[in-house]
Formats: sequence, structure tokens, C-alpha cells
Amino acid sequence: MVNGGTGQRATGRIALVTAAAKGIGRAVAERLGRDGADAVIAVDLDPDLDATCEVIRGFGAEAVPVVLDVTDEDAVRDTVGRLADSSGHIDILANCVGGGARDKATEFHLSEPGTWRTVLDRSLISAMLCTNLNMRHFSQVRT
Repeated sequence: MVNGGTGQRATGRIALVTAAAKGIGRAVAERLGRDGADAVIAVDLDPDLDATCEVIRGFGAEAVPVVLDVTDEDAVRDTVGRLADSSGHIDILANCVGGGARDKATEFHLSEPGTWRTVLDRSLISAMLCTNLNMRHFSQVRT
């Protein structure tokens, strides 16, 4: 799918996309809907997922908004288990959460270890956590 093509690469699949309320996460979630996903589970800490879900539904896919802090291991475990049980499987995971900590320190030499942990939790640990907990619910690889 070069140059914004409208292939159906996601046909019949169920996708979970983190940070789906805006930015790259929203673009990925909308693209999966356009590319034929049966359902897109739009996850974000921002509760304003309605606009994303409306676009996804416009492509004919089911859109499930889920407000979730993907750095909270227990909440992710519970949510992923519940979603996998209700859908039967998850085929695609797009970890789009990320970000810095410019709100806490504009320059590295002014930052503190707690700020670094926040960045690592958001950008690295959340992706590892979501991947780890979703792996047991992925359906078999299809071609």
C-alpha cells in the first residue's frame, strides 16, 4: 500500500491501537478501519475517542473506545483479557503511545530521574506490557 492506497490488508481482523485519540495512533486506527478491519479497539488515556471511533465506523468497521492507562499493568491485563474474551482473538496490535516530558523539564540537565521514568513508562514499558499481554491472545499468523 504505497502512496496511501486503500488495500484491504486488515480484512477480517481485530486490531487494538493504543494512543488512538489523536496523532499517529488515531491515523493508524482510522487506516485499519479503512483497510477492512472487522473491529478496531481504540485505546487511550484521553477519554475523547468519539471522533476516532466515528471515522472508523464510517468505513464499516466496529469501533470500541477504551479509556485505559497503558502504564498500569493490572488495568492492561484486565482490559486485554476482557477484550480478547469478548472478541475471541486479537490479530493486530499497534503500540502508538509515546512522548517526552517537556512539561516537566525543557532541558535534560534540569530533569530528574522521576521524569526519565515517566518517559520510559510511556514510551517503552507500555509497549512491552501491551505486547506481552496481547501475545497470548493473538490469533495464528495468516498470510
